Amino acid sequence: MTSFVPENSHCLRLTGVTAKDDEAVLFEDGLVKTGTEPLEYRDGSGGIMRMPGASRTPEITLLYSVSGGVRALVDWIQATKANVVEKKDLTISLVATGSESPIVTWTVRNAFAIEIEMPGLDDGHQSLIRRISLVGDHVETEVH
Repeated sequence: MTSFVPENSHCLRLTGVTAKDDEAVLFEDGLVKTGTEPLEYRDGSGGIMRMPGASRTPEITLLYSVSGGVRALVDWIQATKANVVEKKDLTISLVATGSESPIVTWTVRNAFAIEIEMPGLDDGHQSLIRRISLVGDHVETEVH
């Protein structure tokens, strides 16, 4: 399958599903969402103080796979059963098309898939995976 990512654009490279870094899956777009729950404290005089609370579970959504290497990803997801999951440390790198150097790298610790959406038969988009949602224990961000 040929890539349909336009020249001079960016893509997301997912590694860590297999032991080989060269078996990356490329995605056209994605979102890494994390944060903290706000806590509100009210004092006796009617004042409100807000503080950060517990960390939210990191959620990662990747859209439109544009390369091979999807087989290992699908096998990993299908192997998940109730209370039996192989959590993996995954790396998601934002790279310019045609470059190997990442711009930003997110490392997701103890990640596992919670949802996968395949394209329909009449889908004009040439992707192998339309959307995959992952969760993990912690996300580390590194800007290069």
